[in-house]
Amino acid sequence: MRTDLETFMNTYPPKAKISCMEKYVSQILQLKKSGYSNPQIRDWLEMNQIVVTHQAVRQFIISRTTRNTHLETD
Repeated sequence: MRTDLETFMNTYPPKAKISCMEKYVSQILQLKKSGYSNPQIRDWLEMNQIVVTHQAVRQFIISRTTRNTHLETD
């Protein structure tokens, strides 16, 4: 018996870990593009109750930008 996609998705929740920074991705990238450092971005996230290290911010930015984007990371 075949299970359709909708039934599968309703029955089995995804197990992939989603970053707590994901809902702020556009703001994070905007801050970086505007010249803010990773520690400054971390501070902004902390003001929004997201506690991460500046290294986590750096890795998040790297993982969300393409090879063609030339964002400098700290």
